[in-house]
Amino acid sequence: MKNKTLFFLASLIILSLWISETFFKIPYMNTNILNTLFTGLGIIGLITTLFLQQNQISENKKDADAQVENLKIQNFENRFFSLINNYQKSISLNYFINDKNMFRTFFNNYKSCMENGKYDADSLIDTFDKFRKSYQHLIEYSFINQITFLINIIEENTLIDKSIYYKNLNCLFSDIEKKCLFIIINYDTTISSETKELFKIKFEFITVDPEKLLKSKNEFFTF
Repeated sequence: MKNKTLFFLASLIILSLWISETFFKIPYMNTNILNTLFTGLGIIGLITTLFLQQNQISENKKDADAQVENLKIQNFENRFFSLINNYQKSISLNYFINDKNMFRTFFNNYKSCMENGKYDADSLIDTFDKFRKSYQHLIEYSFINQITFLINIIEENTLIDKSIYYKNLNCLFSDIEKKCLFIIINYDTTISSETKELFKIKFEFITVDPEKLLKSKNEFFTF
């Protein structure tokens, strides 16, 4: 818009200079004034045409840019939902064995290692260290890597409304998966601090009160 305004003002200045150099040098009103007038009108028409052409070029560029942006968003969505589909297949294949939900087994075995009444962070980390020696084999951590990768591709994209895709990602997890993620992200010392911080920022359920979560006999994630 600024460029268009400058172009139009420059055209008016050029036209004003031309008029002052031609029209006002005529000593008497005679038939030459008609030639001068029509020439001036021709210049105005030329300037108007150039101005309209610039407008059209600018609009065409906007349309082309919008089409490119929409295509990039579409490609992102195809990739994002394909990765979600892969995650779901991975969960079905690796975490449901002989009709046994390994997430539920993981969560219950962690609780069985806890000392009653100790819900402070240090005690829960110690519990996880003790738990790891006997039960860590129950869950392969590739699912955390998959989630981290999904978070990263959302963060890398500057064209999308990220909140929409985080809602999709949040709906991806079952309640028992959320509980296992809560335990792993908060109390497993082998998970990097960067990954822990990333999960805590993006998923509200990672920051719930551990005592309420771990005392609850309800499998649903209601906190």
